[in-house]
Amino acid sequence: MGGDPDVGDTVTYDVHFGTSATPPLVSNDQLATTYDPGTLGYNTKYYWKLVARDNHGAPRTGPLWDFTTVSPPSPGELHVGPGQPYATIQAAIDVARD
Repeated sequence: MGGDPDVGDTVTYDVHFGTSATPPLVSNDQLATTYDPGTLGYNTKYYWKLVARDNHGAPRTGPLWDFTTVSPPSPGELHVGPGQPYATIQAAIDVARD
């Protein structure tokens, strides 16, 4: 999206981010050029876009971007050698977010 062509102007950003193709506004009028969405879910498609404004207030909306996070890691294997004591353990991973 780039910076402001008018040197010296302050640029603020509105950040839209979420799982909808029309992502909600999650941060407005921020001066930072980065945004931390926090922990993301596994195997989830996210959308984001920016709206930039300079001192003159004219908004410039960037394109809608998207990405998909990776699937959760599968549990690894544990090998027990002969004569070693062992127990059976079942584990489940729940990544659902309310």
